[in-house]
Amino acid sequence: MDEVKQLVARTFADLGAKDVFNLRDTLFLENGRCLAVAYRADGLRAIWCCTDQIIEFRNAEGKVLRTLCLPEEPRSSSAAA
Repeated sequence: MDEVKQLVARTFADLGAKDVFNLRDTLFLENGRCLAVAYRADGLRAIWCCTDQIIEFRNAEGKVLRTLCLPEEPRSSSAAA
């Protein structure tokens, strides 16, 4: 999740945010599972949909500024002995 937060901070900076080192984040959980994370900085917001691996960046008016698709993380397979 730290890598995503760093990516969000860099993208916020690209979009003109000044204070990207103090991102506010909010987790959206259901039954202990993370569904999404919202980030805010300088009037910009980003929503990371954890299930679809998409981050959507919006301005204060709600206009979509950028959408990023994250690569899926490799899933570890556990072999039973």
